[in-house]
Amino acid sequence: MFVKYHSENFPLIYIEFINKSPNPEEWDKFLNDWLELYSFKKDFILIFDTRQIEYFPPIEYTMKMIHFMDELKKRKDNYLKKNLILVNNQTIKNI
Repeated sequence: MFVKYHSENFPLIYIEFINKSPNPEEWDKFLNDWLELYSFKKDFILIFDTRQIEYFPPIEYTMKMIHFMDELKKRKDNYLKKNLILVNNQTIKNI
C-alpha cells in the first residue's frame, strides 16, 4: 500500500504517503477510505504527509483527485474542517 491511515487520534487523521507508486486499486481504496471518514458524521482534520514521496504521481491519479475533491466540495455534510499538507519535494508541491 502506498498510504497509511493513522486515525487513533481522531478527529486528527494523519495520512502518511510511502515512496511507492500506487496501482489503480490502491488509489481507489485511498479515496474510498477518505470518503468513509464522512460516515462518522463528525468533524475531522486531515494531515497529508508527502515527505517520503520521490515520484511524480501519474496524471490519471491527479485528475481523479481533482474530480474527487470537486465532488467533496459539493457535499452538504462537509466534516473536513482543516487540512495540512507536509511537503519536501518541489514537484509534489507544485501539483
